[in-house]
Amino acid sequence: MKKEMRTIVYDDELRIEAYRFEGIVQPFPNHFHEHYVIGFVEDGQRVLFCKNRQYGIKKGSIVLFNPGDNHACVQRDDGALDYTNNKKRGLKMDLQNEKCVMVIDEHLPLGIIANTAAIMGITLGKKMPEVVGADVTDQSGNTHLGIIEFPVPILKGSPENIKEIREKLYQPEYQDLTVVDFSDLAQSCKTYDEFMEKMGQVPESTLQYFGIAICGAKKKVNKLTGSMPLLR
Repeated sequence: MKKEMRTIVYDDELRIEAYRFEGIVQPFPNHFHEHYVIGFVEDGQRVLFCKNRQYGIKKGSIVLFNPGDNHACVQRDDGALDYTNNKKRGLKMDLQNEKCVMVIDEHLPLGIIANTAAIMGITLGKKMPEVVGADVTDQSGNTHLGIIEFPVPILKGSPENIKEIREKLYQPEYQDLTVVDFSDLAQSCKTYDEFMEKMGQVPESTLQYFGIAICGAKKKVNKLTGSMPLLR
């Protein structure tokens, strides 16, 4: 049997991620990419499932996936798959000059703290898909979805200083930062339609923030949060 090999190369200048798989026999489970993917089957035959449709692919086949296209594939015979693809990724964060932090009210119950961090993290992942790394494969051949490529410190704050930071972030000086907040109003809503309706009926001054996530220029983020301790 042909030896299985996986090669991944990333070009920082072109922001292109290239994969080459050789001798692959395992199925690829259902997944999607945040970026356009162009793939070329060098050898092998597979059944490809994409957006609830089934296709046969073989040596010489070219596949194109749009961002968000759910797809999976399984081997069609006893052979193995040789496959190359290229993904055009977004700009990566400059970790020397940029950072992300979360500030969460330390007085909240543990469950609400965890919920606040999870909701803000999911929103950041949608807003900044380029900071999520490529999927990885363990020695057993199982695939694990990529996670964020750098740490996000969670700092402890009070309702008062989180509110103060949120109001500063509306100033022109900080408009280039990516900001996600989670408030008492959001936490109280059972549906997103309810959240949108209620948010449109209250002034910002009445909101109590459970937490806030900030990403962008390190100097600006540090200016706002640099003296705050970690939430432990």
